[in-house]
Amino acid sequence: NMENGLPNINIEPGSLLDLRLNKGILPTLDISGHTFYVDLQMDKLRPKDDFRSQGINFTEIKDYYDRDRRAYVIPYNPTTREFQQDDVSKMTELPTDIVIVQFPSQYELDIVGWNKKYGNSINAEDLKQMHFEARTLPWVDTNLIEHIKRNVAEQLQPKEEYIVNEPKDNLYKTPTDTQRVLPTYKI
Repeated sequence: NMENGLPNINIEPGSLLDLRLNKGILPTLDISGHTFYVDLQMDKLRPKDDFRSQGINFTEIKDYYDRDRRAYVIPYNPTTREFQQDDVSKMTELPTDIVIVQFPSQYELDIVGWNKKYGNSINAEDLKQMHFEARTLPWVDTNLIEHIKRNVAEQLQPKEEYIVNEPKDNLYKTPTDTQRVLPTYKI
């Protein structure tokens, strides 16, 4: 049985693998209450029933993949249903038009599509689920608050007195505990 390009895999009719491989049904991911198709061939998350939205392009968000969490952590605009990158070095208050969402890697979202795309073998038992939910992170789980505090402090400084030479890190990573702690001064 090689008609789907796979040697001797026993595909149970009506199983997830049958739906994904033979029926071509794509996995789905819910982000802030809207369903997206996981479309690795098109390199994007495509919003269901919304043709105005460009969706979310995996290449555009590659820098937002957080290796510690093994997930993407991206700023997302629920109105446009798109990834929205704002300049955090200018923010002085929390944005009202975006939320920070976290969802699994492409491999995890569509193990069959991933293995097919890269010519790896496919095992029936690899496919555990076809629907995923993105988590909306509270602001305190991002380091946006630290950026805002710094920006506000910098705006209060006379311009020539400070030099910013800190590396631009991934803007939405979880701050470490040492970054969270405000400086204390010995009196």
